[in-house]
Amino acid sequence: MSLSVFLSHSHIDKHIAGNFKQCFLRYFGFEVFLAHEDLEISTEWNQKLVANLKSCNIFIPLISKNSQSSVYVNQEIGLALGGAKKIIAIKLDTTDPFGFLSLYQACGFHTVGEIIEKGLNFDKGYFFTAAKIFTHIMHSTQYGIMKYKVPAIDSLIYALSQSSSWKTSIVVTSILLENQTLISLSPIQLKNLAKVVKQNSQVHQSFAYQDLRKMLQDEYQISL
Repeated sequence: MSLSVFLSHSHIDKHIAGNFKQCFLRYFGFEVFLAHEDLEISTEWNQKLVANLKSCNIFIPLISKNSQSSVYVNQEIGLALGGAKKIIAIKLDTTDPFGFLSLYQACGFHTVGEIIEKGLNFDKGYFFTAAKIFTHIMHSTQYGIMKYKVPAIDSLIYALSQSSSWKTSIVVTSILLENQTLISLSPIQLKNLAKVVKQNSQVHQSFAYQDLRKMLQDEYQISL
């Protein structure tokens, strides 16, 4: 089961929110709910939005001067706090987390220059910021987020199954290999991963194949 995320944002920041959704989906396999893309305006719009917020694993508000003045964002934050959701905020500009969110440390949105300096050539820092959130999930010792480590690995396997390029396969594989030692892969995860490696040509024809093959052999005695 993939990790589910509710991405809260001002409509002014919807382009940034859309890019984050695509990044989370492509490289991490998260199931991301984004109101302006996933809902049609109707009489049931508010009810569906609330239902998705209540069912999500992690609530990610995009903090900016725009979201600070957004009635909807503030209402969504209130619902997330009231529902005791795990909250990981992303800070888009100089605006600090506001209201009750001021108690939370926000994840910074890195610039293109910082990404290039670190050797990661992904547009506008979306990948690097998303990777920080994934790392936080995998390394956290808080009970409220430790339970999401298994779904986070499930999500990576899903991302690998959906990979449509060698580049994506290599990136997702590197994330998986860097984090798989933090949790033993379950028999179901191993079965799904082996299936993906065999069936997705963008995986088994990429440079990622040998690394995955070696990990499965060395750590789990599974031969491909």
